[in-house]
Amino acid sequence: MAQIDSNLYATTGATLAESAGPGLGRRVRALLLLAVGGGLGIAAMLLLADPGATEPALARVMHLMLAIKSLILAAATGLVLWRLGSPVTAVASWTYGLGLGVSAAGLAWLWGLTTILVGVLLFYGGLLMLFLTATRDRQLFAALKATLERRQEAKLGR
Repeated sequence: MAQIDSNLYATTGATLAESAGPGLGRRVRALLLLAVGGGLGIAAMLLLADPGATEPALARVMHLMLAIKSLILAAATGLVLWRLGSPVTAVASWTYGLGLGVSAAGLAWLWGLTTILVGVLLFYGGLLMLFLTATRDRQLFAALKATLERRQEAKLGR
């Protein structure tokens, strides 16, 4: 039995990462960069930000605005993780991950409600990095088009 299993592995050449799904390593890298960026944003906020007095009503409104920004980042993360499921260049993979991380750092910084400009620049700078990477990623649009066509065919086939 061991001989058959080893021959199967030798003929297919499949590794654990490949059998788990395409792009698993790229997806893990993007999520790690997202977590590291968020952690660095929290650490920077705690170390560098001067906690100022903020009215409770204003703080609630700002935190609700951050919840909306979090939804935007969640949508961007979903698109990036979907994109990293298919082949992508190493530079694009790293840039996607860095963009997510920088945006997460911006959100973490903004939560402290001090020096809001720094958090805004980080958040939107990360989103801009994602946008610029996506506009130069020709395979992204081809994959989106193919997915939409498959869904349309499945809808018509019902």
